[in-house]
Amino acid sequence: MTATRDIRSVTLEDVPAIPGIQARHFHDPSDYDRLSELATAANLHDGIPYLPTAQTLQVEMDAADGADPVDDMVLVELDGRLIGAAGIERVVRDDVPSYDIWGWVDPGYRRRGLGTVLLGWNLARARVRASREDPLVPVRLGSFSEDTEAGHRALLANAGFETVRHFFLMRRQGLDDIPQVPLPDGIEVRPVREDQWRTIMDAENEAFRDHWGHREMGESAYKATYGRAELDTSLWVVAWDGDQIAGVVQNW
Repeated sequence: MTATRDIRSVTLEDVPAIPGIQARHFHDPSDYDRLSELATAANLHDGIPYLPTAQTLQVEMDAADGADPVDDMVLVELDGRLIGAAGIERVVRDDVPSYDIWGWVDPGYRRRGLGTVLLGWNLARARVRASREDPLVPVRLGSFSEDTEAGHRALLANAGFETVRHFFLMRRQGLDDIPQVPLPDGIEVRPVREDQWRTIMDAENEAFRDHWGHREMGESAYKATYGRAELDTSLWVVAWDGDQIAGVVQNW
């Protein structure tokens, strides 16, 4: 969706004593440019390789069934520059409603309490939505942080969050000595065609259906995956057994 409503200010509790600081809701698509700049600055500082473009962020938000950018996001500005942002999204994982929270703070304005304030806004917003959308139903709160985000992890721990899952990012230096491994009999790799995209997504759903925290991908996830400007399915490796997909590697 595209937000076109008037800018609405947000009153945050215990805002840091930074002259000129202001908080507001999301206004229009130009805010994705500001969010991209903020996320890039924060992630470069933390050594995180995810550097989202404005287009990527807009595709993700447009496809987020459980989030409205206007109501479920708060932006903090100083002299017209974005120095902090946070938001929530309602998703269903393993048949349990979950409110996933996220946030970024400009490296130059950390350790002043802004992250704590934004986390408080996220938690309050999650309570409001859960009371309305999931009354009398157990819900979960979830977030994600990298090892290099020491402040972020401490913030979550202080709020009562506990680590429940680890993921590992593995890197390989160079592609010159990749071993050649023959495919099993009857399996072949074919170039990806656009008319196969839904079949590939269906195969991914089936493969991950018993995975921890599984979230079934539907139309919104399809749009988010195949609507990205950086999409290049010629980099993907899809193995077929006749007309059935046997395996997929998505390279981005």
